Amino acid sequence: MSPTSVREAGWNMTFTVVFDGECAICGAFRRWMEQHDTRRRLRFVAYQSSELEDAAPGVAREDARRALIFIRPGGHTFSGARAVFEAMRQLGGFWGVLGAVMSWPPLSLAAEPFYRLFARHRGRFARFVHAHNP
Repeated sequence: MSPTSVREAGWNMTFTVVFDGECAICGAFRRWMEQHDTRRRLRFVAYQSSELEDAAPGVAREDARRALIFIRPGGHTFSGARAVFEAMRQLGGFWGVLGAVMSWPPLSLAAEPFYRLFARHRGRFARFVHAHNP
């Protein structure tokens, strides 16, 4: 494969993000990501959606209920804090650099307890930030 075709293939990849479609904060995060995803590399699928099985084969709804899931085109998955940072990597610019740095395993592992705490209480946090699903 030529360097041009490798570069083009990399830019045209689509990554799947499985999120809680009923969670106000998750919905706000999805909208923020879509606004910054200028290359349109991210596809968002609510775990409650009927398209979950086709979009994310092998992803259990129960796992997706507990944490955000990021799926690479080859099927490799990440969940929780690492999934957030892997999704951010696809944005490019400042957010892409931040995502790349934070997806480094020691940093994403350090962030995981905070992610889990936040995820467990996301309904409470939504009230504080006035997040809502349109």
